[in-house]
Amino acid sequence: MKFIDLHCDTLSECYRLNKNLMSNNLNIDLKKISEFKDAILFLAIWLDDIYLDRPFENTIKIIDFFYDQKNKYKKYFLSNKHKFILSIEGGEALENNVDNLDLFYDRGVRLLTLTWNRENNLAGGCYCSKGLKKFGYEILERSKKFNILIDISHASKKTFWDIYNFNNKNILATHSNSKTVYNHIRNLDDDQILAIKSCNSIIGLNLFNEFLTDDKNAQLIHVIKQVEHFLKLNCENNICLGCDFDGVDNCLPVGIKNILDINKIYHLFKINFGKIIADKIFYFNAKNFLKIKEII
Repeated sequence: MKFIDLHCDTLSECYRLNKNLMSNNLNIDLKKISEFKDAILFLAIWLDDIYLDRPFENTIKIIDFFYDQKNKYKKYFLSNKHKFILSIEGGEALENNVDNLDLFYDRGVRLLTLTWNRENNLAGGCYCSKGLKKFGYEILERSKKFNILIDISHASKKTFWDIYNFNNKNILATHSNSKTVYNHIRNLDDDQILAIKSCNSIIGLNLFNEFLTDDKNAQLIHVIKQVEHFLKLNCENNICLGCDFDGVDNCLPVGIKNILDINKIYHLFKINFGKIIADKIFYFNAKNFLKIKEII
């Protein structure tokens, strides 16, 4: 099975917990990924509060950790077709210096989520009403130089529309669901979804229980309902996966313990929507987008 995941927190968790990428007890490791014929994963660098005193330095440390792991397990990286793309979740890492975006790009970062839930010096996060700030506009302007994708997951509604209206060329939502299906502040309303569709962009379905239902034990039917709504909006070519593995404290739908269980969702998608759509969601929609944007 071919698989692309637009968002996982595995790299940050491995760094925080002093685990290795090859084999661990997290949702994702290299041994588990080796079960897939082809896989592309975006590895998010997210800074917990304890790292925000020196966000730029701590982000560099996590990037260094990734390359140390690549060197340590270079036999795996050389023998597999799997690709790993670095992303930064939270513009605090830039430390109010636009030139740091250039440095991160040189180190392999290809995606930036401007905010996490909180407000920062770039923009307002989803739990506030503020929009894009002066430094946020500067970062968007600088990002035009590079193939850096701008992720609107976690953004406030005003931040979303400020980004969309300023430069929507490289926007996407890596791990956000439909607010119409389940009304959570982190989910997207139909106007936002259709705006992303109008850019020929993509949205990654999130498996976090809290974004699927008010029941702590979310079922796979809740994921199915999300896809049904995206299809009603004619987003067959825009839905992907942004599972949020290793970022949600294992609060995943019943039956999903790690990345290997993703095949259960694939088979359900095939049954409910057919193989063509299942393959688009799991692989081809994201791959086509990433090739057009020259990320892969």
